[in-house]
Amino acid sequence: MGFKNAFSQLKAGKKVGLDFSKAKLVDHTFMEFLKHFEEEYTHTGGTVIVKGFERFQPFSNHPLAGRKVSHGYQPLEEEFIQAKGPLIVNGFGRVQLALLFGMLCALPLLIVGMSKTEQDLKVVQQDRTIPLEQVAHIELLLLENRLAIASTLVTPTPEIISHNTAQVEENIAEIEQTWNAYMTNHLTLAERTLAERFAANRNRFINEGLKPVIIALRADDVKEANNIVVRKVRPLYQPVGEDIHALVKLQQADFLAHHNKNRPS
Repeated sequence: MGFKNAFSQLKAGKKVGLDFSKAKLVDHTFMEFLKHFEEEYTHTGGTVIVKGFERFQPFSNHPLAGRKVSHGYQPLEEEFIQAKGPLIVNGFGRVQLALLFGMLCALPLLIVGMSKTEQDLKVVQQDRTIPLEQVAHIELLLLENRLAIASTLVTPTPEIISHNTAQVEENIAEIEQTWNAYMTNHLTLAERTLAERFAANRNRFINEGLKPVIIALRADDVKEANNIVVRKVRPLYQPVGEDIHALVKLQQADFLAHHNKNRPS
C-alpha cells in the first residue's frame, strides 16, 4: 500500500527511476503491481526505468515470478550509490525487514568516534555484528521459504515445483548451518532461553509443515499441499517468526549497549 500511495502521487509524463540494487527479495505480488504500474504510466506519456533486476534469480520461469538475489552475483561498486529522487524501491513488502537490512549496512558507521584504538574497534564491531547478521539472515531465509511455497501454489507447474522445493530444502540447510554458527557465540541466559525455544519451534515447523508440503507438491497433490499450508505451515510459523524477530531485537539492543558503553564521554 505504501508503494501504491507513493506512485499515485506521481505526475503524468515524468521519468521515474526504480532502483532495486539494495533489495534482497521481491515477491510476485510486487512484480504484478510493478507491471501494471509500468503499463498505466507509460500510457500517460511517462517513462519508467527499472535497474537492479540483473542481480536476481527468479523462483520460476514465469515473467512475474518472485525473485531473490543470486548467490553467485558479484555486485558492482556503483550499484551501492543511491540514485537521486524519492523513489528508492526496496522491492519487498515488509518495512521491518527493509529497515533491518538498512541498519546492517550502516553498522560500520556506528563505530566511528569511539575512543578505543582502531584495531580494538574492529574487534568489538565484529564481535557484536556477527550474531546480528546471522539471525537477520535466518529471518530472511525463513521469509524466502514462505514466499517460495506461496508462489508454487499459485503456479504449480512441474518446473516451478522442482525449482522451488529444491530452493526451500537448500534454505533449510543454510538456516541450519547459520544457526549452528550462531549458537557458538556467547549468549546471555535470556538469549539462550529464547534460542532454545526458537530451535524447538523451528524443528516442529520443518517436520510438520515444510517437509510435508514439499512431499505433497512433488507428488503433484496441490490440494493436499494447500491443506497443509492452512492447517500446519501458517500456525506453526507464527511462533517461529516471533522468536527470530525477538532474537534480532535482542542482538540490536546488545549492539547498541556496547556502542553506547564505548562512546567517548
